Amino acid sequence: GDESNALLEERPQCEPKLSSCIGGYVENRRVLISPKMETDLFEKRRKIANEILASEKEYVRKLALIDEKFYKPLLSANPVLSKEVLKKLFSGVEVVLSFNRDLVEHLEPIISNYGQDTCIGKVFLVRAEYFKIYQTYFKNHKGQASQKVLRALDQKAKASAWKTFCETVSKSQMCQPLPELLELPVQRIPQYHTLVAEYLIYTERSHPDYNDLQQALEMLKRTEYHIKEATTISMLDLEEQFTSSPKFI
Repeated sequence: GDESNALLEERPQCEPKLSSCIGGYVENRRVLISPKMETDLFEKRRKIANEILASEKEYVRKLALIDEKFYKPLLSANPVLSKEVLKKLFSGVEVVLSFNRDLVEHLEPIISNYGQDTCIGKVFLVRAEYFKIYQTYFKNHKGQASQKVLRALDQKAKASAWKTFCETVSKSQMCQPLPELLELPVQRIPQYHTLVAEYLIYTERSHPDYNDLQQALEMLKRTEYHIKEATTISMLDLEEQFTSSPKFI
């Protein structure tokens, strides 16, 4: 018991090859894992897996709010902004929402029935190419460009229906303001990276999920890198694209 706790407490010193230490390899020597340590590792994995699922479901809920409570009502009404500008402002939300709903649908039955041999690495790995859909979103929202635009909208139409609408929706849905919601996809890829890396720490090398997790982590690293590299243009200057007579509902 003390040995397993000591090993887990030494986690920061083991990085970046943490799972090699946890998995039972120290300086190329095999270390036997006690039943207590195996149970500890399992419980830590399960806790992180539940965190992955819970955070993903909450993330999807908030993406749906952006799409269903902000974007679509603004498109269907006589908007403060033109439809062209709204599509730029909310660019990529629908695609990202569809992708992440699919991710939840595949993660939930696996994690809800979590066991010693549960594998989640492949769920991420088989969707490697689809994670690139975030690239379009990043182009429009990286560097908090969307927040700057929305603040400009508030300042330019302080008493307008735009501000009233956004505040009413945020209050009725008990959610974050729209600028914060639009920033969520920008934050999510690094969160995946962190969660999968932590999960891998507590996965033994002999576990059936180990190799897939390693590959999934590398995929997430590459995705994060390529998205950042591709993000060279900030959002359009929307301040000049107000419709001439802002009216709303």
